Amino acid sequence: MRANAVLLHLATDAALQAELERRARVAWKIVLVAYLVPVTVATHWPRLGFGDAGMIDKFVHFIAFGMLGWIAMHAAPLGRPLVGFAFAAAWVYIDERTQAIEILGRVFSAYDMAAGWLGVLMAGALFAARRFRPPVASRVVVDARMYGDGRNWLLAAAICVVMVLVVGGAMYAWATTHGMHACLAAAIYPIGFSGFIGVACATVLLERLTIVEYRRTTQLSMQLSGHRFGQFSPRIPASAALTAIIVAIAVTAALMFAFAGFTRACFGATIPDELTVDHAGFVVLRESFFVASILVSLACARTVTASMPAARA
Repeated sequence: MRANAVLLHLATDAALQAELERRARVAWKIVLVAYLVPVTVATHWPRLGFGDAGMIDKFVHFIAFGMLGWIAMHAAPLGRPLVGFAFAAAWVYIDERTQAIEILGRVFSAYDMAAGWLGVLMAGALFAARRFRPPVASRVVVDARMYGDGRNWLLAAAICVVMVLVVGGAMYAWATTHGMHACLAAAIYPIGFSGFIGVACATVLLERLTIVEYRRTTQLSMQLSGHRFGQFSPRIPASAALTAIIVAIAVTAALMFAFAGFTRACFGATIPDELTVDHAGFVVLRESFFVASILVSLACARTVTASMPAARA
């Protein structure tokens, strides 16, 4: 009788997991369409500009298309995240090229396109660093239970709204009290930057809550199937802490060095007058790229330490 109860419990858990995976895939596809439509409309709105705040244009492309890459990889068209990555990268090119349509009153910018591609690349690096953290199968379980529950989407939205109101509001207030003209364009950077931080915080928090809840509700099946609870969140022993720190610092430094080299290659040592605004845009973008670099470096550090025998023991 006990064996039958155990098998029934495991079968029920497997059925629930499959259903959550299906819900998660559907949810991400809905989010992809819901996100892509307004972004495309905004980037093609006739004669849309940022006025005196035109230097935030590169930041907008980095954040907007980085988020597109993140969503597309989770939506996984044809069942493959790599297809989602390729789709986002291709969309950056298509989006920027079609802005040159004469009736829109806008122009093609290779620098805007480069900023968009940087966003997609950073999203891809973060996605890969998290997805391939050992044991890989656990990522599928966590993501399905995390994104297959509609309540988590609502909580994530609430976190992002609070972050925009609190952090974004503080950034906007600081900017306007230090000489920036109060206008919609001046609010775009605080909204985008705080929203980016909000998405990162929501992802980390919901992942932790999902892991705790999964452990609580499936303790019996985990014990009987011989799995270790730590597989969903590998604990880093003290001996691996130094490795994690070194990896995080090295990855962050490498990414920032690459960004500086890329900027230098694009504009040279002496900035031509006609490229002053584009160069200023990459200077503004540097702050968000640094935050993204930290996220990637932490994900890489966790992946590396989780791969160490001592971390999995």
